[in-house]
Amino acid sequence: SWIDAIGCFTKAIEICHAAGFEDDHVDIARILKLIECSSLQSIILVSIKSPERLILKNAHILRHQNEEAHLELSSHSEHSIAPMGDKFENSMYYGPFLELVFGPKENALLVTYDGNFISRVDDGAVFNVAHGSFVEGISVTLKPGPRTPREREKHKKIMNRSRCFIINIEGSISPLAAPSLAIGISPYSFLRLVKRNSPNRAIFKNAKSLIECQLELKKTNSEIISDGIDLDLHSHPGCSLVQTHGWIAAGSFSAARIGVGPNDESLKVHLLQDGQIMLHDSEGFIAVFGRRLVEGVPICLFKKVPFWYKYCYLKQQGSFTINNDGSISPTYAPHLVISQ
Repeated sequence: SWIDAIGCFTKAIEICHAAGFEDDHVDIARILKLIECSSLQSIILVSIKSPERLILKNAHILRHQNEEAHLELSSHSEHSIAPMGDKFENSMYYGPFLELVFGPKENALLVTYDGNFISRVDDGAVFNVAHGSFVEGISVTLKPGPRTPREREKHKKIMNRSRCFIINIEGSISPLAAPSLAIGISPYSFLRLVKRNSPNRAIFKNAKSLIECQLELKKTNSEIISDGIDLDLHSHPGCSLVQTHGWIAAGSFSAARIGVGPNDESLKVHLLQDGQIMLHDSEGFIAVFGRRLVEGVPICLFKKVPFWYKYCYLKQQGSFTINNDGSISPTYAPHLVISQ
């Protein structure tokens, strides 16, 4: 899995340093390049005309229906649509799901297509548009598939037909309910949690300002009014944290993903006394997705959350600490940091 791979790279860097290698040593440079190439790009919906849409290498096989084929890509040589890991995560509203990512061809999903469902051969899990929201930027995931004919009919209609897809003639994949969209990849690397010693952790250029603000808040116990602090990255020159797409409503939540993008799109934030990082010029705040603080979990923007989530989980998921090295950790999981 991605988490295991990043862990191996981190251990390799530690071994190199223990052996006395300098940071510019050829072996360290190779490891850092592998880490850079391992930045996850999630599978999302894009415009059918977007250059980011994915074209299947074996679309002609799948269109015959019920034939097995790997989801290798002709649009991106040596790459594929792959699962992020081997276990389903559980979401608050919609049950188990597994993220799909842009990966090496060796990790390609083996699937069948029956004219509606794109199903993983191993377990029958099916492609699904998250939350049944047919908008650009929404994630496409795997969900446990139907097990009986009756369930199949139910799954065809569930969540605005979010599990039904068309494989187009040129090899792209569109939701049946939104043929103007297609499965693609985000131009941005989304933020996630990694171990604090990970070499691909995000280091912020304005960390000094953030730390000073954080210390002042501890003294005054009130909000610090400022012009907003840009979330520019020292670790990724020329890049900042950006909002990657418009707000997406899912039940009582309204949220958007955060990615690494150009400086001119940088998020501006200010801090609150409880560790919340708020958007400066609009509604919204940064929080870790879901209910757990573990490696691999996405970092998102939220504009609206239901009362029960705010009461039970927001203090844990939405409180952050600025570290002395310029990284940012969840306050309740200091062994983790934000990373691309």
